[in-house]
Amino acid sequence: MLRGQRRARDRQCFYKNKIGSRRAAMGVTTWGKALCLAIGVWFSSGTIAANAFVKAADNEKEGGAASVCAQQALASLAEPFGTALATLPVDVPQGEVKAVVYRHRGQERRLHVYTPPEYSEAGSARYPVLYLLHGAGQDDASWSSPNPVWGGSVAAILDGLLAKGAVERMIVVMPDTGHCASSAPVRPGEEDTCTQLFTEAIIPYIETNYHVIGDRDHRAMAGLSQGGFVVFNTGLTRLDLFSHLFVFGAGWFPSSLPAFEVNFQSVLNNPDTNKQLNVPLYMAAAEDDIMLPNVRSTVELLRRYGIKTRLEIGAGGHDMNTFRHYLYQALPLMFRNAQGCASS
Repeated sequence: MLRGQRRARDRQCFYKNKIGSRRAAMGVTTWGKALCLAIGVWFSSGTIAANAFVKAADNEKEGGAASVCAQQALASLAEPFGTALATLPVDVPQGEVKAVVYRHRGQERRLHVYTPPEYSEAGSARYPVLYLLHGAGQDDASWSSPNPVWGGSVAAILDGLLAKGAVERMIVVMPDTGHCASSAPVRPGEEDTCTQLFTEAIIPYIETNYHVIGDRDHRAMAGLSQGGFVVFNTGLTRLDLFSHLFVFGAGWFPSSLPAFEVNFQSVLNNPDTNKQLNVPLYMAAAEDDIMLPNVRSTVELLRRYGIKTRLEIGAGGHDMNTFRHYLYQALPLMFRNAQGCASS
């Protein structure tokens, strides 16, 4: 039995109370073969082949977006990214991942940081930053772990893409947000604990101790599952700090969607919101992802207000194999455009 499966047997799933109401809506007939993990991630009893991961026909091609934004939104789709991920070069220069301890309000906390192969503390080059967030029950080590079941293999993915010249060199910061993430929508201007963690501790620490470009055009935030709610509650409420937002396998539950619409009126009705998004707000969920209905309804709401979005739906479930593919697809979209996605 895999370690992730043992955890599934022994621990309670973050989404336990959400499962029953979603079975019929999704038409899934293989739930008996799925394991509900405490990390809020669904692993099927089989392994999803990388080259079976495909784009859904309803992938949004952002018509009407500023030309550079639209071109970059399509750039990573030049090849089937599932196949490409499976064949990334491995004998390449390697970046480094380190665990780092920082302090917030007198308490020690940990995060992991990926730096690209040529990064040097004595060098003068500066880099954009991706803040990459984990799911429920995971921690700051999950995205960087090479474990094929529950790890994100972020270093291998980035090193391979860098060797292909497909992405910008960047620093990736992976904090532990499990203590502050919430699936309840905040009200912009009223910062929740996670937002305070970023503004008071994480961003200042990174920009003091690493060679980064410290402006919004060079900050991105991405999160899977529970981490996707942090992207909404911290990233979308602070577009003065972040210009690239990516959500994997997360969307507002039906009970929370009305509150999101009410609370986020200052963002949804702001004509500058699209100008502040340097790529369309990226949302992804797989065909067998328990969160797919929530993702669809969230995207529909955003589009009703004219917010530029990109919806990706592929084969797979709510599992790390799927999330690694979405990260692979999202990385080439980052830090290529600083013109915003306002309608031309």
